[in-house]
Amino acid sequence: TTNGTDCDDTNILIWQNGSLFVDADGDGYDVGTTTVCYGATVPAGYSLTTNGTDCDDTNASIHGVGSACDDGDPSTINDALDAGCACVGQPICTGNEAQLRINLDAGGGDGITWEVLDASLNTVASGGPYIGMANVEVVEDLCLPTLPGSCYSLFLFDSFGDGLNGAGWSLHDMIGRTIIRDDGIFGTSSPTQPAATPGFDNGHPFCLPLGPSEMDAADCGVFDKLRTDAVHCTAIPGVVMYQFQFSAPDAGFNRLIAVPRNWVKFSEMVTSPLAPGIHYFARVRVDQGAFGFADDHFGPGCEVGYVPGEPCAALIDDPTLAAHSCGVTRQFGGTQKVWATPIAGATTYRFRFTNAGLGYSRTIAFSNYVCPLNWVTLPLIAGHTYDVQVETFSNATWSGYCGKVCQVTITAPGASVQEEGAAGSMLIEARAAEMQVWPNPNQGERFSVRVDGLDPATTTVQLQVIDVMGALVIDRQEPVSDGMLSLAIEPTRTLGSGTYWVRVITSDGIMTKTFIVTR
Repeated sequence: TTNGTDCDDTNILIWQNGSLFVDADGDGYDVGTTTVCYGATVPAGYSLTTNGTDCDDTNASIHGVGSACDDGDPSTINDALDAGCACVGQPICTGNEAQLRINLDAGGGDGITWEVLDASLNTVASGGPYIGMANVEVVEDLCLPTLPGSCYSLFLFDSFGDGLNGAGWSLHDMIGRTIIRDDGIFGTSSPTQPAATPGFDNGHPFCLPLGPSEMDAADCGVFDKLRTDAVHCTAIPGVVMYQFQFSAPDAGFNRLIAVPRNWVKFSEMVTSPLAPGIHYFARVRVDQGAFGFADDHFGPGCEVGYVPGEPCAALIDDPTLAAHSCGVTRQFGGTQKVWATPIAGATTYRFRFTNAGLGYSRTIAFSNYVCPLNWVTLPLIAGHTYDVQVETFSNATWSGYCGKVCQVTITAPGASVQEEGAAGSMLIEARAAEMQVWPNPNQGERFSVRVDGLDPATTTVQLQVIDVMGALVIDRQEPVSDGMLSLAIEPTRTLGSGTYWVRVITSDGIMTKTFIVTR
């Protein structure tokens, strides 16, 4: 009997032929295969398995493609063997570094490209298309020049016109913090052209390095807040002004709001309000260095959002009710009124009448939901139709004009009267705020400021004195009582001769008076 054919009948220790990987240096990588006659164990210099092709089978420290090596060039890093077994390093970046991550959808990356522009709109980095790649994340390391500056803009494109279908993209700094991101729901470009907000037509703006304040992790990824809730960022010592940005990057929507604290409520954005149910990318920059935010960079951001929750007031829109006020015709200057939907807990109702064609805007506040159409300042004009919105004040917060916009058409004017309304007595007609500064001219010492006719819900205002160079001489908050600000100001230093401006900032706008100092 026999166990089979013997490959060497002269040597009792070997008997079988086998195809083995040649691995002379024993590092687990091979330089090919050969037939070997061997016995119970694989002889030295060969292997039954392999980790890949060996670029140098005489040196166990040099392996296959991707293995670390030294190309001898001090201006490169991360030296590694390429597919041709050449040692190649990556040039050291002397500019700003960032990382773009693109999640390709099932449709693939054949049409996906991108580019980064510098401040002069010159292309400084680009990539794609990603032919034959689908359902994978593409990671691109960027090295961006610092001239003509460190601010850039990013575009993503899809020649097929269906974007990333929600797979998403994001831009990060080199320690993984998010600069900007979105879901990749766009057509041929992100941001969409034309962008929802002017200024986004030149791409997604970003500056490096990132600014010092970042969104609070406790608010990130939270989308069930209420409109009256706040989002926060890290407080920076010595900073008095924070500018938050809320964007829908793919749509090219951008909303900025500056506040004197490290948090902001969704409800504070009255004009261009954020919509419930949308995931907004939020980030913040702080005013350091030169006055204003032009020289300040946004910090790391994240996505936030809120849900419909608290009620929004609007004119009553129900023709079966006597108080029906939406889409109606009214006479101004007499006893006629419009009614808003009552909101539980609201202490003030603010009605806003606008007509874009006339350039008209008038806001008037009452203690209840009835608005008599008979004020004196900026009256409504017969023969015109006005858009009317309502916001309410409760729990120390304005709701914003979040309800339906209704139209009211005015017929022939009538005499100005005030009367008892169906839902209770009205406030005295809301007055345009009036500001006084005296003595004026002044000798640069004590002076007084009085503002009458402020919104009765106003509790504080920001008072500033500015010199001709634009420097803030005085900048502080002052309390308001019953719609009136009255105070005497003792400057901490004597003001020099010249022109100054006294400015009072309220939630409704800014009032300014020229103030002359003669010494």
